[in-house]
Amino acid sequence: EFFSWLLDKENIKLEKEIDISKILDYEEPYVYYTPEIKNFFETKAMKRLGKIGQLVNIFLYNPNASHTRLHHCKGAYQKMLDFYMLQYKKPEWRERNSTKASKLEVLANMMDMASHDIGHNFCSHALEGLIGEHKGAHEVLGNIILHENEEVVQAFNNINPKLLEALDIVKQANYGLHTLKEGNIDFDRADFLVRDSLYLEHCRMSKGMLDSLIEARDVKEMLELLANSKYKLYIGDRD
Repeated sequence: EFFSWLLDKENIKLEKEIDISKILDYEEPYVYYTPEIKNFFETKAMKRLGKIGQLVNIFLYNPNASHTRLHHCKGAYQKMLDFYMLQYKKPEWRERNSTKASKLEVLANMMDMASHDIGHNFCSHALEGLIGEHKGAHEVLGNIILHENEEVVQAFNNINPKLLEALDIVKQANYGLHTLKEGNIDFDRADFLVRDSLYLEHCRMSKGMLDSLIEARDVKEMLELLANSKYKLYIGDRD
C-alpha cells in the first residue's frame, strides 16, 4: 500500500530479502524493495560494497564481523523506509505529502540512505587517513559515482527520471531531515550500531526500542530513551 501511494502505481510486486540484524526481534525480518530499487542494489557499484567489510580492522581479530557495507546500505535504507511507513499511517501526514514533489522527496530520502556509502573503499575511513585525503572523501567519490556511472544513473532514472535531481536537494546540509541521516542520532547509526553489536555478539537493541526512537518527538526524547534503555550497544573502534 505504501509503495503504491509513493509511486502512484497499482499492483506493485515487492521483493524482499532477510536482514540478519532483524531476525531475532522482527516477525518479518526483511528488507523490501521494488524491482527497480533492487536493480540499483545489483549495479556493479553497489555489489562492490558487498566485498568491503563494515568493520575491516575488527574482522582481523574477530571473524564474526563479516557484515559488509552493502548489508549496511540495505539496512539503512530499510530504517528510512520504516520511518516513512510509520508516518504514512497518519492521515494528516499523507494529506500534507500527497503531491508528486513531496512523494519524490520521500523517495529521494530512501535512496539517499540506500546509496550513502557507495563511495567507500577498502578500510573505508582508515584508508582516507592513510592516503592523506580529508575525512569524508568517500562522499565526494560517491557523488561522482552517482552522477557519472552510467549503470547507476540508469538505475536511478528507471526508478524516477527526476530522482537524482531530488537526491542532490535532500543531501544538502541545510535540508530539513539532514540530521536524521547524518547526525548524532540518525538512520545510519540506527543500523550500524545494531548490526555491529549483533555480529560482535554483544547485546542487541530490540524492535520496540528502535520503533520508540523513530517515533520520538524530538532529539531530547531520543536521548532520554537511550539513556534509560537496558540495551547497551557496543560502539568500539570502527574503521
